[in-house]
Amino acid sequence: MAVSYANRKVDLLIVQPAPGTGRVTFGLTGVNQVTAGIQKAAQWVFQCLLTTRGSIPYDLAYGTDLMAILRIGSNVSSASIGTAFGLAVEQLLTYQLANFPVDRPDDEVVAALTLVSQTLANGYATLVIKMTTRAGTSIEFLAPIPVVPN
Repeated sequence: MAVSYANRKVDLLIVQPAPGTGRVTFGLTGVNQVTAGIQKAAQWVFQCLLTTRGSIPYDLAYGTDLMAILRIGSNVSSASIGTAFGLAVEQLLTYQLANFPVDRPDDEVVAALTLVSQTLANGYATLVIKMTTRAGTSIEFLAPIPVVPN
């Protein structure tokens, strides 16, 4: 999906597929890229979900409790993943409302996050997340979350 970068703030594209693994990596490749629009929103959601709330000293409200909840017990199940995801979405949307500028482009503002499906295997909960922006555009992406195995 092509996005015009004119008159926009852009981020470096750091969430990228790891070739041949089906997983996502954080980092910069040899060719730096920028992102805006729905990709920028998806990148922020992914980072926020994987950042434990309270772990960034200068921004204690950033992040969610998703990682902490899924790593503290040995009773990780589909139900507990769904509950943890629901709490994380609430935390993420609350943070966005309190911290994002009101003039942020509609395709960079998350309106809804839905857990489409999940699999629990080999120490990972693989979540398929549907994100819809305030502009009405939607995408689905995978979030592989390491969990404490049963």
